[in-house]
Amino acid sequence: MIENKNEFSLPKYIEFVAKMGWQADVFQELAYNELPTTFKHLNCVKPRFYIWRSRRRPKGIYIHGHVGRGKTALADYFYEHLCFEQKQRFHFHDFMNYIHGFLGERGNTPQAWDQLIKKISNDGWLLYIDEFNVTNIADASILHKLFADLFYKGVVPILTSNHTPDELYKDGLNYEQFAPFVKVLKRHVKVVEIIGKKDWRAQAGSNSNFYLGEKGLEALLSHLNDFVQAEGITKKGAVLNVNGRKLTLKHTFGEAAVFKFSELCSKALGTADYREIAQNFTRLYIHSVPALGEENADDLQRFIHFIDIVYDRKNDLFLHSEVPLHEIVATQENTEQQRLASRLSELVGGECLGL
Repeated sequence: MIENKNEFSLPKYIEFVAKMGWQADVFQELAYNELPTTFKHLNCVKPRFYIWRSRRRPKGIYIHGHVGRGKTALADYFYEHLCFEQKQRFHFHDFMNYIHGFLGERGNTPQAWDQLIKKISNDGWLLYIDEFNVTNIADASILHKLFADLFYKGVVPILTSNHTPDELYKDGLNYEQFAPFVKVLKRHVKVVEIIGKKDWRAQAGSNSNFYLGEKGLEALLSHLNDFVQAEGITKKGAVLNVNGRKLTLKHTFGEAAVFKFSELCSKALGTADYREIAQNFTRLYIHSVPALGEENADDLQRFIHFIDIVYDRKNDLFLHSEVPLHEIVATQENTEQQRLASRLSELVGGECLGL
């Protein structure tokens, strides 16, 4: 928690990182030194003064670097210290789900589009989107118009990504529809890179929420039972409403939900389902996680989306696997897979239990 929003300084940032149990390095400090001028400009802006036609409109920030380098920690610190309320924060998946949902409900018409742009800009002219990563044509095809209109309305972005702007959606289908977005984005943000080689999330994992093998499953269920007994709760089912559709969960215990991996990631569930689960249950127990690679690529992609949401919402995650933690992500050929491995290390890393 930020105590004094006026104290935006490198020593205070290092102190903040240490309190969170993380570690700042020289590369984060170099990236940090790129921010104070932008921070000062944003904090000095009179709301709406610059919108539409002012030449004094400040640029946003685009922070990129490899997984686990501290991008989100740096952007969160920057965002929390901005001393105005007209700001909003999203994970990229949630943001795009919101966009598609809004247009899906009202029809993709000029009137609906105008309503969307007006609502976003009115909700907060500072728009922070974490983990900006374009992987499908549905998102790619609308980002140029979306951000061009938001920029016209005076919205200023803070974005984090594993990719440079030029690497976004690289070699994607119909890239020519997406390319104008990159150009307009680069005109409206200051690009900052964190170039460190260490994955601090993987090194910082000190929890003991990972359970391996047959005995590990017994230990996981024993941990759940201890929680249930301590809370005095009983097993119940739950039915969640996901965009007007019912999602039935068989095993819930108060604020805890239990899933076999195949129930969670081998079925046709998406980010909207995972978001509802994470919002309704703070403790999540997942068992029988296999090694994930090319042979179960769809399951792997769903697990990536699930962990992104759990990580962003800071849910308590307890994981049982049939393979050691470092072997769950069998292939790490792209940044999404690398991010999954990194976040698993932070969320449930440390000594394996139940060996």
